[in-house]
Amino acid sequence: MSILLSALIDSGGGAGGVSDGREFKRWQDFYGEHSGPNAYHCEITQSQRTVNGVAVNRMVQNTTWTVPSGISKIRVTAIGAGGGGGRYNSTYHASGGGAGGAFSSGEFNVTAGQVLDVQVGRSGYGIDRQQGSGTGVAGQQTIVEMSSGDGGSSTLYVQAPGGAGGPPTSGQATHNGNGTVSGSALSGGSIVNHGGNGGNANSNAIGWGPEGYGGGGGGSAGSFKGNGFRGGHGSPGYGYTFTGASGGGIGGEGVRAFGSQTSGDYYSWSGGGGGSAGDGYTGDTNDSNPAFTTSQPYGQGGDGTSSSATVEGYTYDCVNPDGTSYGKQFGNIYSGALTNFKRMNGARYGDGEVTATSGGGGGGNSPSGVTYNAYEAQLGIGGSGGGSSEGFESGASATITGVSVYPAKMFNGILGRCQGGGGAGTGSKAASPFPNGGQDQSYSAGQGGAGGGGGGAACQTSNGNGNWTNKDDVHKWNPSDMAFGWTNSFYTTESAIRNGGAGGAGGALGGGGSCTNYGCAGPGGIGAGGGGASGHHSGGSYNGSGGDGGPGYVLIEW
Repeated sequence: MSILLSALIDSGGGAGGVSDGREFKRWQDFYGEHSGPNAYHCEITQSQRTVNGVAVNRMVQNTTWTVPSGISKIRVTAIGAGGGGGRYNSTYHASGGGAGGAFSSGEFNVTAGQVLDVQVGRSGYGIDRQQGSGTGVAGQQTIVEMSSGDGGSSTLYVQAPGGAGGPPTSGQATHNGNGTVSGSALSGGSIVNHGGNGGNANSNAIGWGPEGYGGGGGGSAGSFKGNGFRGGHGSPGYGYTFTGASGGGIGGEGVRAFGSQTSGDYYSWSGGGGGSAGDGYTGDTNDSNPAFTTSQPYGQGGDGTSSSATVEGYTYDCVNPDGTSYGKQFGNIYSGALTNFKRMNGARYGDGEVTATSGGGGGGNSPSGVTYNAYEAQLGIGGSGGGSSEGFESGASATITGVSVYPAKMFNGILGRCQGGGGAGTGSKAASPFPNGGQDQSYSAGQGGAGGGGGGAACQTSNGNGNWTNKDDVHKWNPSDMAFGWTNSFYTTESAIRNGGAGGAGGALGGGGSCTNYGCAGPGGIGAGGGGASGHHSGGSYNGSGGDGGPGYVLIEW
């Protein structure tokens, strides 16, 4: 593999600056449609992209893109769609998480006016409670090729396979191999990395009743960093207290879920999602529900490439006291649930659609018809003195603060922002001094940051009372993050957090975490697999719903 592209490394510097040396400063992106019975919830202002005064739809299945005037070289990146999580409608067995899609990218010589045909893969749908049993729907492949009138696929061809759907019982959803980057117009190196496998389901049938069984986590998409990472395994996770596995990140695996493995209500911790720079932290079984410490980071999400959870000018609802970019537990996590739950989410940084603000220290006014991500604003669009009306998109030189290196091959859009950590897993049992004592039974996990996987949920008994029938009531597609997030009603309702049993959604390219019974597994971000549904001694409606895979994605830069 030729290393062509590089992630932004946030050094936390700031002395002086460097020139914007990126080779590609403009871009257009597209994400795929949904394969399931319900459409994504999209806001029109976020599902369109305005470049040079022209607005185009971003959520598509098939479209075209024309090389602009004066452009002789482009970079094309395709990500296959993620597979959905499986579900089993009968007794005992949990289900596997979906696999992530592949990542394919290359640079091509082009001529103004040439047309590219764009086919963005539809997401794989996770099997929900209304559908009974089944393997999750596979994610579709994503293809970009030169139109037939301009030479066709022999001139330019970029293909990325989608990920397989999670199985209803045993087995593992596997990636579908590397993609293809080819054609006579190929001018440089290329990247072809496959997605991560989904996590195995827990299929241990003990039969003492009413124990639960944790599902597998979704695999991450392939990325510029390398092949995708697998979702966590759901075994061993049975018992009166049980947990769901976490989703993989682009820098590390989701991790195994643990349960009491007994007929007693012992404390259990689910695993944290993989981050953009490391594995999630494995859960554990204890009879003391210890608080988070450095030596026992139960539930902690994997590290992010960026150490910071915040970016100047961009507000994200992650309030870790120490400002980390990964989800984390802080002692009595469900005392003051609404506040502490936010600490469990990895940080996300937007996708290039937030208009930069003017003012000193990072900014500059946006030129007409061009939008900037606020992360770019923090890095000095227009210069540290408040700036000009030009900036990165216009090709002008700009002062960049806050970093020591700004790689020439850095991605634009969401792919330049996959620096967050994994979502935190959660504990399984409430007791004094937690509110409601032992009444809360089915805790929800934290969602992954950009590039990170979602955490796994946990349950005090296998009779969790979340009873979420419709996945749309729990997770909502957010184009500004290129990932699912909590619906407002779920995220702001303490009973939903404490009793919902929902797996955390993966951030962009990150896999979803598994749920508990009655809960909804976390969906994957773009290109990533959804978490598998949990199982139950009694089966049927007790079992959770599989998470949806993330849609395919295309980024064209020039």
